[in-house]
Amino acid sequence: MFLLGPVPDLLPDALVSRAGGIASSTIGHMRDHGFAHGLAALTGANRAVGTAFTVRLPDLDSTMLHYAVDRIEPGHVLVIDAGGRTDRACAGAMVAFAALHRGAAAIVVDGMATDLPDLVEFGIPVFARGISPRTTRVLGVEGAMNVPVSVAGAAVEPGMLVIADQDGVAFLSAADFEAVADRAEKAQQIEPGVKEAVLAGKLLSELSGAADLVHQKAVHLS
Repeated sequence: MFLLGPVPDLLPDALVSRAGGIASSTIGHMRDHGFAHGLAALTGANRAVGTAFTVRLPDLDSTMLHYAVDRIEPGHVLVIDAGGRTDRACAGAMVAFAALHRGAAAIVVDGMATDLPDLVEFGIPVFARGISPRTTRVLGVEGAMNVPVSVAGAAVEPGMLVIADQDGVAFLSAADFEAVADRAEKAQQIEPGVKEAVLAGKLLSELSGAADLVHQKAVHLS
């Protein structure tokens, strides 16, 4: 059986543009869920923001991926739940080329990729668990498109905001992003000043407030 969910509407340009200036790790200072663990940027293009377009694949069958990639719209991030398996790759040169042709912002796969030289040449950001020469097949067994998926520990709904960079991949609803965006921007604006203060002789623990907290509860050992 193949499950076909509707193609998600693209998130507003203003929201995506704003998210483009915020690192996944900055979001990680403010939330504890919605993060993919163990995925790494595989190509020189290591930063992407967009709208989640999800695909779920069973075991060896990549039929749904080949079908789904032709339905991507510019600004979608192709998010593939391949079960986290590390022995076979589902995303290679032709999938990446087709996704890029359709305007995909990136590919995020809880699994492996292949054809690394081609992926680098194409310049499309790809985030995966690694590289494998062994691949999936078009078998026509089953799969799902634009349904809720699990990606490296994160529950992902179609249409969610994806922020992917060298620190990892974060998935947020538009409302959740709006709730933390102001704090995230302010946090990133503070960092240059903190660096200057450290260079000027200030202690990080004093700047962050950690020193006061330790002193309040400190027990000095003789």
